[in-house]
Amino acid sequence: MTQILNQPWYVRVFLWMVFATSIFGLFIFLFHDWIGYDLKRFWSDIYVGVFTGILASGVMNISDKKK
Repeated sequence: MTQILNQPWYVRVFLWMVFATSIFGLFIFLFHDWIGYDLKRFWSDIYVGVFTGILASGVMNISDKKK
């Protein structure tokens, strides 16, 4: 765990996005009938989530450097 925390910010963000996407994806895949989710939209939603995560991490990194 300490080795992960010692990585650069972009590696930590990437690992966090992989973890969060896999948990989200597993939940959607298992319960898509119950929540009424269309699996055809699944990959486009994942791509939007990853792109948003990259944008947010870039903005956070810029705001950290200004301090």
